[in-house]
Amino acid sequence: KVKRIVDYGDTKCRENFVPGPKIVIDESTVCFKGRVLFKCYNPQKPTKWGLGIYVLADSATGYVRALLPYYGSVTTQSLIRSDLPFTSRVVIHLVDKVLSSVQGTGFHLYTDGYYTSPQLAEELLKLGITTTGTVMTTRKDMPPQLKKKKNEERLHTCLSKGRQDDGPRLARQATSGDAEYKGHTDN
Repeated sequence: KVKRIVDYGDTKCRENFVPGPKIVIDESTVCFKGRVLFKCYNPQKPTKWGLGIYVLADSATGYVRALLPYYGSVTTQSLIRSDLPFTSRVVIHLVDKVLSSVQGTGFHLYTDGYYTSPQLAEELLKLGITTTGTVMTTRKDMPPQLKKKKNEERLHTCLSKGRQDDGPRLARQATSGDAEYKGHTDN
């Protein structure tokens, strides 16, 4: 019963709104007191118990463009690209929904540390989508220049790929505000 209602709402969201170039993805917990097998517990959210939903929205307006409820293993098995981690598969699934209803590319996706990975960034770039997000430095396949070294203060780091001839750009900024830039400049 829940799936039919959610699918209807999801379809209508895409039919009635064209997103701007900046989109964002996040997870949400919708309060639910009923009994279902796929009820989620997330101690980090204000609503700790409920139905888990992954949402892709327009970052300027907050309008939901695509959503994917978490129904347990059924959701995991239905996602495309089984070679990717679950979080990357969720992002690719939601992005595919949006791309199938909008012509062209040029989107820029913002993510949080739950989703961001070098592997996801590569996959999105293949689809013509650039991405910005915080990342856990311990994540698998992290480029060495982004990994935090022992006793190193916390830094803001930016890695840009796909536009340079002589390798990636790397900018690091300490939390104190002092910035250093390594890489070539555009002429």
